[in-house]
Amino acid sequence: MLGSVILMQLSSSIIRDGTQSMLVFAGEIDLATVPECSDMLTKFVDDHAGSDIAVDMRQVTALDDTGVGVILGAVARARTSGSHLALVIDDQHMRARFGI
Repeated sequence: MLGSVILMQLSSSIIRDGTQSMLVFAGEIDLATVPECSDMLTKFVDDHAGSDIAVDMRQVTALDDTGVGVILGAVARARTSGSHLALVIDDQHMRARFGI
């Protein structure tokens, strides 16, 4: 037997509550999923320009340096578009990766 390969995927959903919207990620944000993550974040930020928005990362199971960079890039993109992007993170180690 050669062994098994487990492929972790990244999924997302958008939750809307009145005028507020949140992008929820589940899975791994790493080198393999960064292109997909970046596309989702760019569309989410652009679609909600000028609004207060959030990215929920409580279901993210792994986050590498490329993922951190993509998330920080989305925060900067949101600021440029007049939005405020909040990160929802309950894992202390992950919070430390963002300096929060």
